[in-house]
Amino acid sequence: MQIKLAECQQIIDRRRRKNMLIRIIYSTSIATAIVASSVVAVLSLVTVPPLAVTCVSSIATLSSALSIKFNLNDRKNKLEKKYTRIA
Repeated sequence: MQIKLAECQQIIDRRRRKNMLIRIIYSTSIATAIVASSVVAVLSLVTVPPLAVTCVSSIATLSSALSIKFNLNDRKNKLEKKYTRIA
């Protein structure tokens, strides 16, 4: 019984670490997209080369695409469901 409990605890700990990493990646990509979009808005008001606006806009797009492609929020929900099943 103790062995099974220890094994389940290890599984839960591993999944918690993965969940934390997923949350960090998701939050970082969203924050990057927001910051990059804000920078684009500010740069478009000031006279800057169009290439700079395009580059920063591309960073915002890639950050948004990253969070959408991997659908990290959905993965977080799946991990939470697995926690409740194990516990």
